[in-house]
Amino acid sequence: MWLPMWVDENMNNKNQHDLGIGESSSLTFSRINKQRNEVLLEAICDPVSNGGNIRKIFKIANDVTAARQAETKLSNVQRS
Repeated sequence: MWLPMWVDENMNNKNQHDLGIGESSSLTFSRINKQRNEVLLEAICDPVSNGGNIRKIFKIANDVTAARQAETKLSNVQRS
């Protein structure tokens, strides 16, 4: 099921399908913060239903920028 009212440019077909059948989905995407820096967010999306009909999507996002930068730095050091 395609959910046009909840489509996010970061959601792929699997994310949309999972939400459409009432299952949680997760995704990682970047945004620009108020300081105009790029941040990496990891989000969990949960459909909220009422009587079997999905009414909205509840998203919880965490900033994972520092963790990803540390992983990349460690990976680069290990390759050297």
